[in-house]
Amino acid sequence: MAMMNANELPAVMTGGVNAFADQVVVLRDGRVAGHGPPLEVLTPIFIEEVFGVRAHVGPHPITGRPHIAVASPNPWSRS
Repeated sequence: MAMMNANELPAVMTGGVNAFADQVVVLRDGRVAGHGPPLEVLTPIFIEEVFGVRAHVGPHPITGRPHIAVASPNPWSRS
């Protein structure tokens, strides 16, 4: 078992959490906002709600591993 702490969405995207983790726990304001397998938790809607950005989640075009691409900040987000 291994554990990784990532405090910001870019660390999740570049740190490989979504590619190598079996489970993720996402905190928001000190409370669990979501937990489970990365592809079940890190959905575009969830990412927008928690991080306030629009995102695409899908296979990386070169590696085929799960990948999160952030489109832009959402000015209408309530985050």
